[in-house]
Amino acid sequence: MHNIFLEHPKTILSEWKNVRNQIHTKETINDQLKLVFDFWKMTPIHSSVILDWDSPKDWPDPWTMIYENKYDESMVALGMFYTLVYASNMQWDHRIYLALITDESRSFQNLAVIIDKCYLLNLSYMSPIEMNNPEHIVTVYQKYQYNDKTHVIV
Repeated sequence: MHNIFLEHPKTILSEWKNVRNQIHTKETINDQLKLVFDFWKMTPIHSSVILDWDSPKDWPDPWTMIYENKYDESMVALGMFYTLVYASNMQWDHRIYLALITDESRSFQNLAVIIDKCYLLNLSYMSPIEMNNPEHIVTVYQKYQYNDKTHVIV
């Protein structure tokens, strides 16, 4: 399988734009999210922390993030968030937010995208996880609001 994240940043940005423009062409929410997952699942993950959860004002915009092409697990969540927020039909704007979560069952603490207050993106790159799933004991520590292209802790 070809990994787009090994290409030149301009190629990655172009493919990201294509994904955003294709989201509304998918009939179901699952198909729309699968398109997002398929794009982000090949992201090379750095072993060091890149995104500081406590400094959302310093988070990169999506174009800078993709151009720099350095990701940790939280950056992938941010990328998924940006993909949905900047989708061509804008249907996701008021349905999603970012949150710092812990999944005690996996010893996982990172950002995740929360959809409709029911589903998490970033615990699996294959499908959303239901927040009340007994296999995942999830705690939300802080939420982030995105207004005027700025993230703030709420």
